[in-house]
Order: sequence, then structure tokens, then C-alpha cells
Amino acid sequence: MKETGYLSYNGKRLRMGYTTGTCATAATMAAVEMLLTQKPVHQVQVKTPGGVDLVLEIDHCQLSPDQASCSVVKDGGDDADATDGLDIYATVTRRQDNQITLDGGQGVGRVTKPGLKIEPGNAAINPTPRKMIQEAARDLLGPDQGVDILISVPGGEETAKATQNPQLGILGGISILGTSGIVRPMSEDTWKESITLEMQQKKALGLDKLILTPGNYGNDFIAEHTHLNPDYIVQMSNFVGYVLLEAMRIGFTDILLVGHLGKFIKIAGGIFSTHS
Repeated sequence: MKETGYLSYNGKRLRMGYTTGTCATAATMAAVEMLLTQKPVHQVQVKTPGGVDLVLEIDHCQLSPDQASCSVVKDGGDDADATDGLDIYATVTRRQDNQITLDGGQGVGRVTKPGLKIEPGNAAINPTPRKMIQEAARDLLGPDQGVDILISVPGGEETAKATQNPQLGILGGISILGTSGIVRPMSEDTWKESITLEMQQKKALGLDKLILTPGNYGNDFIAEHTHLNPDYIVQMSNFVGYVLLEAMRIGFTDILLVGHLGKFIKIAGGIFSTHS
């Protein structure tokens, strides 16, 4: 692959990676090209939404006259990424019309609750990678040919247990994500976005109150010492100020904070990012 670049964090030089959405797009491009040429493809060049050009290696190629399949290995760079090392597969099947369909298979989660960017019942392939995949396929196919695209991730169901997908009602696997196409190590943006999504989902389900906890200490206290409804709980990590402002924006009317006294002393002192 071409170098995605580095960034500096606390004096360390950290390598950036690329998202599951970029992997799925690259695998789709390779599979479509294989279907059209009936030849294996070993590399493809992808332009990410963030404007970075990547050359990605293609693995596990399989080919028949009407179907092609291949994968790209997810590389999270130096980020602590649960999906790092997973094979992101694309399987494309020739259609008799010019339509392009996109769905998720094994290891790709399925949305079961309202309030997310994808409607319930659909594969958890977010809007930006969904657009990238379909546009890349159309560019290669032209206006007159169509394919069914299936994105799958062996091992995705187990990996998803280490993500927020179960809390968000995304079942059966990971999500195909990425707004910029690039993974920036130690970035808090994706984490914050997932908290916002969880709050938006609770609002869509009709809840107007929240219980905010910094982490497991607060969750355990609620479970062991109170009769509070766990459906209202959102873990805010150290992003107290951000989460409170988002909760107000989304329209929650009552908020209860539950957690360790040390965190709340910081908040009482006007510190709204409570990292140790």
C-alpha cells in the first residue's frame, strides 16, 4: 500500500491506517474488475473521501464467469482498533439488468433499532462507505451493467463484542464505517460520534432521560446498589462537557450522573474533560 502517513501524539510518531469502508470499497473494485476481465487482480488504487490515494493489496481471489470474490486485510495503523487484521470480503454477482445492490453477509452487523444512520433491517454499512462502494462499482461497470455486492467479514461477529454494536442494537457482526477513509491513531472523534449515536437512538426510542456514567464503576454501582433502569444508561467516558452539550442538543430533559467521586470533583471544579 502507499504510505497513509503519520501523525504525532505525545511525542510519538504513529502510523495511520484505513477504515473498514475503504477496505470494502477496494475489495469491491477488485471483484468487479475481475468479473469484467476474468483475470485475478492483485492491487487496486482507492481515493478516500479525505483525499488520500491508497494502493491496497488484494487477497483470496475467486472467480467464475458470473461471480468474483476477494478480500482486503483491515489495517488500523497504530490505532487500538478491534477490527485490525480482519479480512473484508466483497463478492459481486452479475445481474441481468443494470442495477447495483449492496448488502452485508457473514460478520457484518444488522441494524435492529431506530435512531441510527441506517434504517432497521439493513446491513450496518454506513452512508459514506455505502456511497463509496456503489459509486466505485458503477464507475467500473458503466451505465448498462449491474451486480449484486455482498460485503462479509469472517470473524466479525466475535469482534463486534468488543465494539459498541451490541449496545446500539447492531447484531451479528461489525459495522462498515469511515467518513474520511483513514484511521487516525488516538483520535477521539469516532468514540464521541458513537456516544452521540447511542443517545440519538435512545431519544428515537422515546426516552427523555439519561443516566451518564464515566465507565464500568458507575454501571456496576447502578446494578448492585440501585433500582435504576439500565435502559437509560450511556457511558460518556471522559467526554463530560461534550456529552452534556450533545444531550441538550438532542433534547433530553433530565440527566443523572453516576460514577466515582474523583471524577465528579473534577466536574465540580469546572473540568469537563476528566482524563486522568
